[in-house]
Amino acid sequence: MNNLSFCQVLDRLREIKKTAIICHRNPDPDCLGSATALAYVLSELGSQATVLCCERLPKRLSFITKEKEILYSGDFSEFERVICVDVASPSQMGELDKFSHRVDLTIDHHTMNTRFSDYYMEDCAACAQIIFKIAEGLGLYDRLPIDFFSSVYAGISGDTGCFKYSNVTDETHIIASKLISKGIDCAEINSLIFETKTFGEVVAERLTYQYMKLSADGKLATITFTNKMKEENSLTDEDLGDIVNHIRQII
Repeated sequence: MNNLSFCQVLDRLREIKKTAIICHRNPDPDCLGSATALAYVLSELGSQATVLCCERLPKRLSFITKEKEILYSGDFSEFERVICVDVASPSQMGELDKFSHRVDLTIDHHTMNTRFSDYYMEDCAACAQIIFKIAEGLGLYDRLPIDFFSSVYAGISGDTGCFKYSNVTDETHIIASKLISKGIDCAEINSLIFETKTFGEVVAERLTYQYMKLSADGKLATITFTNKMKEENSLTDEDLGDIVNHIRQII
């Protein structure tokens, strides 16, 4: 597979084609923000773009995609181009991995990317940073709607833990500053990502603290959720998505 330069990626994206943008399973803010933002970019360039995912999106993240159509299955026969964003390997595509041979381009920020298609990989805080730089490189910065900038900000904030992780660099803050200058509501975005929970997530958090076990002189915390626990409490995998963060808060 070819390692594309940034300029080569821009040239490929300029080609007007009906495009499928694939998210990874259990999509997070960066994946959804990157996919949605790229759809705005392609639409501005004249291409029809549709975001696909192998499973339903988390309700609390629906504010990122807004009116964008999201498909959950398909054979890709209607698409002329398939792009993966924030996807490190075909296994992350879930049931869509059977179409991995159709992927024309992967845009990702994970250094462990398996290079399963022609790719552009940049080691940075979030894939959404790359999408922002693509928009700048294509000269679209002042032509895109505010929802594009909100989607990019959601992606960056989500993958940096609201800018508190070690993956944050000066470039991350510079891009965030540019996004805020466009008039996005960063306070609302951060609140929706980090302070909004479903009732199922609250129940999962309670069970985490109830059944958490400490070992190694209190240096290691673990929690095991069985299928029986999930069934008895009517929990989904989506409800369990944040439990690791509760555990690692312990000092």
